[in-house]
Amino acid sequence: AECEHLASALKKQLDEDESTSTNQNCDFFSDKHPLFQEIDERLCKLVAIDSSYAEPLHGHYCDANESQASIDLHDLPSTIKSDSLRGYRAYAVTLHLNDVASGGETQFNETNLSIKPKAGLAMIWSNLDSNGLPVAKSLGQSMPVIVGHKAVLTKWFRTQSSIKENPPPLFNSCLLYTSDAADEEDS
Repeated sequence: AECEHLASALKKQLDEDESTSTNQNCDFFSDKHPLFQEIDERLCKLVAIDSSYAEPLHGHYCDANESQASIDLHDLPSTIKSDSLRGYRAYAVTLHLNDVASGGETQFNETNLSIKPKAGLAMIWSNLDSNGLPVAKSLGQSMPVIVGHKAVLTKWFRTQSSIKENPPPLFNSCLLYTSDAADEEDS
């Protein structure tokens, strides 16, 4: 039910925004959307990354009549290293808000991985290699929706915090779950 509510709220905001295009996208600023603020906070906790490294929650909605394939490229201004953009997009979390009857898969061509949209499914991946540089394996392509519609929320995390002086660490170690902690709890 929560995914349905989020998808409806996403569609409503996009319908009210005259600047949206065929593949409709928008950012959700948490001070205007309490439910999206809660989802935003949950996604930060899910990946244990401090929110000062996060971009605003981003929504994407398309249906079969408007859908077209799209690729998230590393050479776009939003993904290149930039002081004003706080470094590279290091990590991404995409939350699917609905099942798609046909089409709409996310394909990672370098790894031959294709993920079918399913309500509540979260995809989490790193965009960088061990040297902190963009990696081709993370290039995702959203395939056209054939039947139905696709609604997703995406949260990107940058390599640099928005807090300039004494930024918190990228990862919040208090939130990280390790197998060592599980082993201790079992004993």
